[in-house]
Amino acid sequence: MDSNSNLNHDEIDLIYLFKSVLESWKLILSITCFFTILGVLYAKSTPLTYQAVARLQVETQHQHLDFHVNDISNLFISQSTANTEIEIIKSRMVLGRTVDNLNLTLYSSPIFTPIIGKKIAYFLGDVPEIKVSLLITPENDNKSSGNRGGEYIVKISDAKKGLYDFFNKNNELIFSGEVGKLVNKNGYQLLILQLNGEVGQKFIIKKLNRYNTVSSLRKSLSIKESGKDTGILQLSLVGSNPLRMETILNDIANNELAQNIDHNALEAAKSLAFIENQLPEVKQELDIAENKLNAFKVSSDSIDMDYQAKSTLNILASVESKLIDLGFKESEISKLYTKEHPAYVSLLQQQRTLLKRKAELENEVSAMPKTNQKIITLNRDVMAAQHIYISLINKVQQLRISQESTVGSVRLIDSAETSPVPIKPKKALIVVLTTLLGGMLSIAIVLLKKTVMSGIDDPRQISSLGLPLYATVPYSVNQSKLLKKSKSSREFNEEGMLLACLYPDDLAIEAIKSLRTSLYFSISTAKNKIIMISGSSPDLGKSFLSKNLAIVFSQAKKKVLFIDTDMRKGKSTKVFNLKGKNGLSEYLSYQGNLDEIVQKANVDNLDVISCGCIPPNPSELLMGNRLSELMEWANENYDIVIVDTPSLLAVTDAALVGKYAGANFLVGRFKKTSIHEIEVAKERFNHAGVEITGFILNSVEKKISNTYGYYNYSYVDK
Repeated sequence: MDSNSNLNHDEIDLIYLFKSVLESWKLILSITCFFTILGVLYAKSTPLTYQAVARLQVETQHQHLDFHVNDISNLFISQSTANTEIEIIKSRMVLGRTVDNLNLTLYSSPIFTPIIGKKIAYFLGDVPEIKVSLLITPENDNKSSGNRGGEYIVKISDAKKGLYDFFNKNNELIFSGEVGKLVNKNGYQLLILQLNGEVGQKFIIKKLNRYNTVSSLRKSLSIKESGKDTGILQLSLVGSNPLRMETILNDIANNELAQNIDHNALEAAKSLAFIENQLPEVKQELDIAENKLNAFKVSSDSIDMDYQAKSTLNILASVESKLIDLGFKESEISKLYTKEHPAYVSLLQQQRTLLKRKAELENEVSAMPKTNQKIITLNRDVMAAQHIYISLINKVQQLRISQESTVGSVRLIDSAETSPVPIKPKKALIVVLTTLLGGMLSIAIVLLKKTVMSGIDDPRQISSLGLPLYATVPYSVNQSKLLKKSKSSREFNEEGMLLACLYPDDLAIEAIKSLRTSLYFSISTAKNKIIMISGSSPDLGKSFLSKNLAIVFSQAKKKVLFIDTDMRKGKSTKVFNLKGKNGLSEYLSYQGNLDEIVQKANVDNLDVISCGCIPPNPSELLMGNRLSELMEWANENYDIVIVDTPSLLAVTDAALVGKYAGANFLVGRFKKTSIHEIEVAKERFNHAGVEITGFILNSVEKKISNTYGYYNYSYVDK
């Protein structure tokens, strides 16, 4: 049973909160619409941002060393990776060229009104524009400005004719000029190609530091590899000027291609210069070897060698030529691999085999006659020198061809292009998100107000305090009009204040009549017929209820006495249009008797005891014996006694009066009186020994979440 009860309670709370949201639909709609408008304004006033993209391919060369001289050009192709090229592109070598080529150190921008000027300009689509091609300033001005050229102001003087004024940072006019014409005056040179804006529009022009400009460009440039190990680099820039971004991006790509080719060609040029320097020495060594051979032939009268010597010489020369070629290969392969690499190991193995064969042939030569040995040695020297010389000549030719036809390891795939669709702001998304934010925020405000910040707005909240709810009195439009009328008039009368007299069929009066029925049966079992009406704080409507309750009891042919115990701010004399001045304060202070203080109201069966003159000590008077005597007399002489008291949390008067009443009621105002106030008031009554009979909820507004309705006024938890 308990679990079911809790479940039902939770469901009721959720339903209650849901209905609370529905009944606040105007507030929610207003806040949501406000946020939607803010979103539209923000999206409309935010500059459009585009993205320009270019693509480069980094080709990684895999050298296949087949040990032929004609592959020498492969040595001068850089072994590049994508990560290496990314860092090279971001270097000052590449970006610095772009900054210089496009004069990016020259900064120009319109001057907007602070805070909102830029937003308004973009919202209206009327953004001033300026395009400066050249700015040169005097050297002394550069030094005094502290920042390469300093800051200057261009002000449009005639928009139609394209005339402008040029000021320094101290707002001193330097010269006047015209768009499209170079101005050269007093050491200043300025060329403005485009100037759009209203007369008086100002622009700022200044020379930026080159290092900072390169750093800023590096930060704004995004480079990433498309996919893993693809070698495809995507370069992108974002900004509001598509043409400018494409120009910058294309220049960066071209600079990267140029430096890559220059780097490869430079290596080939260095190798070519080195070999060309070695050629004269090799040629000289060849000439010396040939001269020695010819001289030996002449001196020894040796014209020819035998067949064995020729065969051995040819084989030995071939082996030495191969060793020379392997020496070239080793110098090449050592730039790429270590000696543990299989290619390097294979080369060394070939060298050892040839050296072994060379040693065998040299042993054969050593066994020949000395004349043959000498001629073989001289021929070997000539043939070796010839082979080296011819190899170098071939390398020079290869390097020259390689230098003339050098290609880089980087190539341009896609030149820079900007998508026509801006990447931000996402206008539709912004409007949707701000609308959702406004809706959620407004709902949160409503729920927070319902759960934390507001007063009672559901009669069920009263029952949780252990107080029977005797009536829910609906808000009366007629009573509101009467109050406004009475406040605007200096005279108060019963027609101006008493709703029960002027509008007896009002819903609020019907609820009070229902309360009258409930009280009539409750009083029959109480200790006396005295009913005290009190509240936790002012402006809850307790006086309105007590006075109109007294009237509806008198209209039921009951003899009623109304006692106003608020001796600080009581208004019963004016409300009931009483003529006598004596009241409760005079009676309690022994300055008047019952005949003097009890007055007839202009309503049949209703007598009134007003508060009287304001005494200096109301609480002390209520603590005297005279109040007890008055209550006993009233209980014996009237069918119903209605006592109106001051607010309990302000003064203690209600607690002093409550102990004489047979029924004590707390009044709360819809959406104003909080649960905490009721708890504090109940606790104070308990400490004074006064038991609260029930609770009356006043000024209830018809809400979706109010499931009780206007006609269920007698809800009592018994």
